[in-house]
Amino acid sequence: MKTKRVWKTQKYYHGPSGAHRRAVYKAMGYTTDDMKRPLIAIVNTWGEVCPGHYNLDHLTRTVRDGIWKSGGTPLEFNAISQCPTASLGEPMMRYDLPTRDLLAFDIEAIIEQQIFDGLVILVSCDKVVPGALLAAARLDLPALILPGGCMEVGVCEGEQVTLSDLDEMIFGALPQGKADLKKIALLEDVVCPSPGACSIMGTANTMQCLAEAVGMTLPFAATARAVSAERLRLGKASGEAIVRMVF
Repeated sequence: MKTKRVWKTQKYYHGPSGAHRRAVYKAMGYTTDDMKRPLIAIVNTWGEVCPGHYNLDHLTRTVRDGIWKSGGTPLEFNAISQCPTASLGEPMMRYDLPTRDLLAFDIEAIIEQQIFDGLVILVSCDKVVPGALLAAARLDLPALILPGGCMEVGVCEGEQVTLSDLDEMIFGALPQGKADLKKIALLEDVVCPSPGACSIMGTANTMQCLAEAVGMTLPFAATARAVSAERLRLGKASGEAIVRMVF
């Protein structure tokens, strides 16, 4: 005989003893029926400080759709994200690695305190993906990582170019006085042609691939382009999948 699955929030949000908690969520428009469903956290690391996370604000809507469709109630909160490119080669870059652990603690603290049944974490860049994986490992809950995907490849004078081509000039040729300043100006406008993780096999994309390899994402979630219909479908599918994992 198949037994009915009991999820975590039933203990805290159902019945008369859960009235206080339900009342707080009803202040934001949630209904009694909404609070009877599994509560799924969407951890959104969207921000305007790096292109890898810029598309997550739209992607999160597809995750929300998938959760509602499959019988869950989505509850979204934001967590930190950053990219070290702004401080590359400067003393300020020493803050880069600690952000991984700050993010892991951020996610863990909110999930534990607010009480959820599962979570989907939207991430893209270098230390942000490992931070999300650390948090998921610490939490005894169903969890999925949804990578933001990689940006498009740039084109300059008929050739494909990436941020690495510009870096070779800025950090290599320019200090030696050998840089082509006109070429630098051209590259600056085309090496990052869209949101998404930098279109090289750098830390961001390799961490997204690692997350998929260890089974923390849906298949092909690491390689779909950031600004593609496939990425949006993966968002909705991730929302549907996390509810199935809870049930």
